[in-house]
Amino acid sequence: SGTVSQKELVQVFADRKMLPRTNREREELMSMIRRVDTEGDGELTFQQYVRLVRTIENEQKRRIWRQRVQWGQESGFSEQEVKELHESFDLADADGGGLV
Repeated sequence: SGTVSQKELVQVFADRKMLPRTNREREELMSMIRRVDTEGDGELTFQQYVRLVRTIENEQKRRIWRQRVQWGQESGFSEQEVKELHESFDLADADGGGLV
């Protein structure tokens, strides 16, 4: 049909391990879906789906960054210092596996 229904989205998100875990995350996801579903019909075109996935990925990156800043600040580092530590960690983590 050229579109993806909300039911199909659930399966896609399950396959990509992107399903929301909390009520807040579910509410945020539904809000994101409403923002990209410009027709309001509960169906997403491919373009809208791509926009939704990008929005979700950006939000996940923001959450991860906020968590890292919090951990750094709890250890006495400024946000700038956390950024520098993160960059040096990424350089040492050659395969991107999250371990040095």
